[in-house]
Amino acid sequence: MYQFGRVLTLSGDVRETTAWAADITGQANELTDLDVSLWGCTFGYPVGTVAWSAIVEGRAQLAAETAKLAADSAYLDSVMKAEDWVDTPAQDIFRSLVHGGPGNEPPAVGAIASITQAVAATGKLPEAIAWAVDMATHASTVTGNSVSVLMNAYGDFGGMAFISTAADMAAADASADALRDDASYMEKLGASSGLFVDGSAHQSLLQRLA
Repeated sequence: MYQFGRVLTLSGDVRETTAWAADITGQANELTDLDVSLWGCTFGYPVGTVAWSAIVEGRAQLAAETAKLAADSAYLDSVMKAEDWVDTPAQDIFRSLVHGGPGNEPPAVGAIASITQAVAATGKLPEAIAWAVDMATHASTVTGNSVSVLMNAYGDFGGMAFISTAADMAAADASADALRDDASYMEKLGASSGLFVDGSAHQSLLQRLA
């Protein structure tokens, strides 16, 4: 199982750009068998950044579904409406699921996704994966929230992502407080020394818009 994501920074009237992004999401869901969600990047990305996400079985399914979009003229016309709002190309993400995964119900609109990314050090990938799964399992127990571990299929080799979801901002605050106050969690953080490339860690916070 894989996660496909597309990240795009939009400049312009937020009322227009958000409405456009939601409309594109709706069209993608109507034209394909994918369950595409739209997220607004609140922290960790340039202001105006949005992200689309979908869980797929593999590259073949993703290629077949995106071909449906490429063949639909109305959809392509809608995409071109954002031309004046885009200064840099979108970035696509394709990650394999290592631990956790989507629950029985997708996160509702308004849900929060906390993402921590880092790159495993050369020769330390097996140890980094084992540590990540243990950390995710512990964090899920402490917070009561789902925590998934994913690996880059493309981009930085050894790139990993922890994705934790919470119902809303208050729940995200409560989760962060619970982890900060958990001694075992802090000890496990210390045990990651040497497993990841120094300076590669990056944190972001997203909220589901559609």
